[in-house]
Amino acid sequence: MVFNVISREADVTTLDTLTPLTEQGANSPGDITVPVASHITEIRVGIGADLTADTLEGCTVCLKVSGNGLNAPDSYIGVAACQFAGAAATSATTLLTNPIIIPCKIPVIPGNKIALDGVFHGEDVGSLRIMATLVFDGDVVGTVKYFDYREADLAAANTPVTLANRAGKTENDFKVGSGQIVEVRVGCGNKPVAGPLAATTLFTFSGLGLAMKQELELQGNSISTQDDSAISGAAHIIPLALYKGKIPTKPGEIRVQAQEIEDDVGTPFAVCCLGFA
Repeated sequence: MVFNVISREADVTTLDTLTPLTEQGANSPGDITVPVASHITEIRVGIGADLTADTLEGCTVCLKVSGNGLNAPDSYIGVAACQFAGAAATSATTLLTNPIIIPCKIPVIPGNKIALDGVFHGEDVGSLRIMATLVFDGDVVGTVKYFDYREADLAAANTPVTLANRAGKTENDFKVGSGQIVEVRVGCGNKPVAGPLAATTLFTFSGLGLAMKQELELQGNSISTQDDSAISGAAHIIPLALYKGKIPTKPGEIRVQAQEIEDDVGTPFAVCCLGFA
């Protein structure tokens, strides 16, 4: 067994736009050449926020893994949900964050190339420094062969919204075949408004692509705001809520809808990521 760990990073500055992660500090080595390995067994994503001043903003952060080095479909991975509030010059909106760890089992082709792209959805928060690390043939082995996600903004409380967008484009519902979903990651970033307000988030799955009679409901993260959030808020970058299991599918489409429940806490930015075996 060969153990290789390779990282790339970049400053992601443009909303809803895939940005190539091709840098390593002062160097720009470009895309990753797959080493002598059979699988990517772990993906780590680190996110640092270089925020605009006096910010009341939020976003979700996603990663695309593509290229002829994959022996699987391209992966679109929902990673994190973010909420930023407060004037940076006067409030404690500083962050130390650990990388978000995503176990997987993505087959690869040695010697070929893998491209990494970062993207954020929601509000133009300034810029995010995103680093992605691929672990090849490591000890942490998941079951997911590829990922896909959809996202949308939630405009009002207690109102379901269909997640139909991916990487700045409208893709509509998830397209699935026979097989199964083994992981679901869901969450909401938020552009907060002054509170005190609180909401929970709910994701509902339906459609002919589900090989089950009933709809599926999964809880996302909760969201809270304060009455002085514009001047003394906080910054949060959190992993999406993870559900593991076996959701059987059949050829068709799966629609995912999300809603903020109870208060209208601002503009939540919802994302759902499916992991396929």
